[in-house]
Amino acid sequence: MERRGTSGMIFELNRDGTLRVGYEDYGVDFFGGGDFECYYTFERDCVDKLCVALGTDRDGLEKTLGEFVGEDFDSPRLEKLCKDNDITYSRMTYH
Repeated sequence: MERRGTSGMIFELNRDGTLRVGYEDYGVDFFGGGDFECYYTFERDCVDKLCVALGTDRDGLEKTLGEFVGEDFDSPRLEKLCKDNDITYSRMTYH
């Protein structure tokens, strides 16, 4: 799948402890040159589980998660980590 660009990881750790993380790809050939967005939302308890699975705390989560998913945001890798560690999330995509 070719694309013109990516936002890289978008990371929003909210005051209520929830996390919204994802990316936006621009000019995706598969979608006729349109854009594609993918976001994962984690409830507070699952953010804690995510920190444990990645060996970090909330303060280091953005950096550690960014390194884990990589520059191109490896969604399957994140989803496998969540499945292996009983971490639930909601996923939203848009194109």
